[in-house]
Amino acid sequence: MRLDTHRMLLVGIYACAAFWGAVQVLSSNTLVILLGSVLFALLVTGWCVVDARKLGKPMLPVVQMIMFFTWPIAVPIYLIWTRGFRGLGYTLLHAAGLYAVMAAAVVLTLYAFYGSAAF
Repeated sequence: MRLDTHRMLLVGIYACAAFWGAVQVLSSNTLVILLGSVLFALLVTGWCVVDARKLGKPMLPVVQMIMFFTWPIAVPIYLIWTRGFRGLGYTLLHAAGLYAVMAAAVVLTLYAFYGSAAF
């Protein structure tokens, strides 16, 4: 089975959420946090660009740049704009999924490094 770019970016977004959860436990280094944030913004923006192209509505580079800097607001707006009411559902489902992955990564990392003493 071949994964297309659309799905690979979505897998990358969830992997980045897991990385982000582990980083919250392991590091308070500002550079690591900044790089994780930039990576997440790039993946989410890339997913929207590929999705827009797939739907036949390619984004202008200036819109891509705006989306990169405002992705927490721009992505739900994009999903609602392209999918209507279903877009709101997708936004809520993915927000819950990303939160669950991040929380699981925090718990697993705490357990891996501190054992049962972490709880």
